[in-house]
Amino acid sequence: MSVRVDSGLQSGRRVLDDYAHASYGMPLEELEKIQAIVTGTPERVVDRLSRYIAAGARHVVVRLGALDLHSQRDQLERVAALIPSLRQADARSSPSDANRAPS
Repeated sequence: MSVRVDSGLQSGRRVLDDYAHASYGMPLEELEKIQAIVTGTPERVVDRLSRYIAAGARHVVVRLGALDLHSQRDQLERVAALIPSLRQADARSSPSDANRAPS
């Protein structure tokens, strides 16, 4: 899934629309029909990704919604900062299997 951590939903969608055009040759609205897209504040992204974990996902593979190297690095750091929250969400969703953490 493509992920963009941003200051808000609309700003993330604007950037992801540019990303969708540049990477896939289509607007974001079309890309969303064939691929999972998650964007917004860190809290919103954790909420959306936690739903996959609660549904049983053991690994979450994200495609960074950024075009240039500087933005990719920024997004990588932002997504990495969410890992502790995602692990907590995993522990809450399956307390009987403490070893099952998202990677």
